[in-house]
Amino acid sequence: MSKNSVTDWSPTPAANTDVAGIDIAENCPPSGINDAIRTVMAQVASFISSALFGSITATAGVAVTGGGIRSTRTNPGTSSTQLHLQNAATNINTTVTLDLNPTIELTGVRSAQVAAVNDGTNAIRLDFLTSNGGPPTRRGGFSAGGAFDCTETVRGSLVGAGVVPTYAFDGLQSSAGAILTMAHLRNNAGAAGTGVGIDLNPTTSPSGTRSAQVIALNDGSNGISIEFRTSFGATPGRVGGFTPQGSFDVIGGLSVGSGAITVTETSAGAAPTPGAGRQTLFIDTADHKLKRKDSAGAVMIIG
Repeated sequence: MSKNSVTDWSPTPAANTDVAGIDIAENCPPSGINDAIRTVMAQVASFISSALFGSITATAGVAVTGGGIRSTRTNPGTSSTQLHLQNAATNINTTVTLDLNPTIELTGVRSAQVAAVNDGTNAIRLDFLTSNGGPPTRRGGFSAGGAFDCTETVRGSLVGAGVVPTYAFDGLQSSAGAILTMAHLRNNAGAAGTGVGIDLNPTTSPSGTRSAQVIALNDGSNGISIEFRTSFGATPGRVGGFTPQGSFDVIGGLSVGSGAITVTETSAGAAPTPGAGRQTLFIDTADHKLKRKDSAGAVMIIG
């Protein structure tokens, strides 16, 4: 086959016997050597221009024939490094960036970017940047330890009752009794009274203004409680929750439409002492009677 471009060249030296039809095989005419060298230079220049700097016009459903990067690795489980970008400096917060620009704007003006950031301690994080009419802005990324963060709202799809959502957290856990952690929310502070929560907002109001919330609170001594908050036209307020020991309280009253409430017996000493203006109801293991304990710790039989 005539070697009309760099992509026609063979890695086997003996197979390269011509350059664009110019004979360069053994005992080739000396008169063709000058033209062969000039043609090689032209082919290399053309390849660099088309592969690295040239424009590519693609049509939907039609494979791009120029400017691509291709490998032929066939070993299962292995990967081929198709593109390597390196910053030879080691300064903290220096980056190397892949800029993806589907417009005629200048690079870095309106584009999407994937950036590798050096923190100066051999740790490399990965940032994702997008543009909304201006220079690319960081929207999220992966830390060096693998944690993912998102600076913007993660948007899902609107669905009706009984309709499977378009976007969901899907996992696979086939071991009986095992639990698959689908989401992890963490506050890296350890101060008492701090917490993390999920804000559920079925309105157009800003989050935390009119919504329901599930909050995990840190008591500062390895105890984590969970509380529920609802809103009645205002900022969500606490309506109940579970203590670290498993006790449950309801602020607005407990209503049981049908059925029964099953209570596990406990001793008077183990029954928690409530706060001021509240009572703890329990069935005493000593005599199996329903009793109450006030904020002073006093216990009385009910009925």
